[in-house]
Amino acid sequence: HGGRRSFGTDFSRFPNRRNPMKRRYSSVNHRFILPLLLSSGLLFAACNDEFVDEMGGGPVGEHDPFFDDAAEDFDGPRTTSDGLVTCRSRTHCESDEACSHGGYCVNITGERDATQAIQRDLNELRAAVGVGTPYTLPPNSILQLNDLDGNGVALEIDKKVIFDGGGSLLRIENDKIGIRVTQEADWSMIRDLRIDPQDPSSEHDGIGIDVRGHGIRLDNIFFWRLGTGIRAHTTVDDEFANVNSQQWSRLVFRSNHNYSIDVRGGDASAGLMSGVEIVGSAGIYDRSFLGNTYIAPTMEGTYEHSITLDSNAGRNLVLGAYVEEGDPIPKSDSMHDLHVGGNAIERVEGPGDRVGGRSARVHFLEPESGMAVRVPGSDHAAFAWKHPQEDAWWYLRYWGNDSLLRWGFSHENSGVAPFYWTGGEHVDGPAHFEFPGE
Repeated sequence: HGGRRSFGTDFSRFPNRRNPMKRRYSSVNHRFILPLLLSSGLLFAACNDEFVDEMGGGPVGEHDPFFDDAAEDFDGPRTTSDGLVTCRSRTHCESDEACSHGGYCVNITGERDATQAIQRDLNELRAAVGVGTPYTLPPNSILQLNDLDGNGVALEIDKKVIFDGGGSLLRIENDKIGIRVTQEADWSMIRDLRIDPQDPSSEHDGIGIDVRGHGIRLDNIFFWRLGTGIRAHTTVDDEFANVNSQQWSRLVFRSNHNYSIDVRGGDASAGLMSGVEIVGSAGIYDRSFLGNTYIAPTMEGTYEHSITLDSNAGRNLVLGAYVEEGDPIPKSDSMHDLHVGGNAIERVEGPGDRVGGRSARVHFLEPESGMAVRVPGSDHAAFAWKHPQEDAWWYLRYWGNDSLLRWGFSHENSGVAPFYWTGGEHVDGPAHFEFPGE
């Protein structure tokens, strides 16, 4: 190693250039130190790069025998019954291949299928004892994924994993699902990868990640020219799954023509989606029962949807959204939705609450009595209120036609004022309520 010190200390700063570590070392019998280092393999491992690589200390994505019970029995590459070649390092594979996490040669240029080796890796992973079994793709690779068994899915994750993409690109077969995460993989994590179609020249209905598990963590993933980037539905093909409590962050969607994010169903709520960037794509569609939280989503050049919250019972929170001028307006179909900050507050369509940018519409509910108040009440009403014993709202509103240039109270915000403020002289005072025509 070129005579580099083992420690970061500059001993030239000590008086007389004496090395305190050397003095301490010299007090120990040298005859015991050197054999100890050699027998432990530390000295040999530190000075032999090939040895380190073979023991799993090489680049991420090389085979790591620590996770393989049969590593010590490896006696060279062999071809399995299904045509895979076993390996313990990249040297056992072709020049355009790497040794996968589970010990199979896999093409890393995108020119040949990689599905079989990766799926077998996932199938053979040990069961998780904590937050998930670690799995790493060959880093910075192009991996071709296909629907080999005809079920419409390339890769299926059916156990709790920490799936590290290593910055690699997955090229999925058009009109197929790239990765499906099942209910058995609740709370798994997928991160650090990109998903593209194999043929980007034509639109298709393929899905990047199909979430069928609870609490799935997705982070730092790029989706390009797919039908839908991420789908999380409670029911798919008449099969139910609990997809509540999703946590997705730092996601980029470009040129996805159906949806970037598509969330639907009675158990597709209570999720947290942050740092989502959508460019030149269909946007976010959320039809979950009780809603999700979106923090700082950015929409530029979206079509079909920017962000559409399509549940009249939802309690979605959208915080600091940016929606480019000319993009579809944000829609919020529930009066319980809340939009806070961002540049599109005044463009939000629907009864949901919104606060910020000198534009606000808020609802209040007295928790014990159930008395409700809205400010403003409507386009021409300063506020509205409803007593829990009544079925309809009352409004304080303004009439601007020639015959009624005045403020008045209206039941159900109708065009007829049952009574109004006169604002002028009256025998009982200037604020007396008068019935029309009186």
